[in-house]
Amino acid sequence: MKNIPSKLFLVIGTNEEQETDFNNLEHEYVCWSQDRTDETDIEYVSLSDRDQFAIGFAEWIRNEAPYIHAETIEAYYNHILWLYKQSLTKTEER
Repeated sequence: MKNIPSKLFLVIGTNEEQETDFNNLEHEYVCWSQDRTDETDIEYVSLSDRDQFAIGFAEWIRNEAPYIHAETIEAYYNHILWLYKQSLTKTEER
């Protein structure tokens, strides 16, 4: 597909007084826009594989190695990156 936007907004047309569950939205009342039209619009952002990898790496460090100081991470970055890649391989094997 051509011209895929990097982000878009679901225009749900609710007001703050309504309690809305995403699963209960009626599709005929929801549309999308490339620009925010209201503060209740839900933003969706397309992430590249590289961005998804970086986010996963950051979450892995936060969850698996919270005791490691930032200076240590910087000094041993390549090794820590290798460990993260190994954890992905082990996850895929499960």
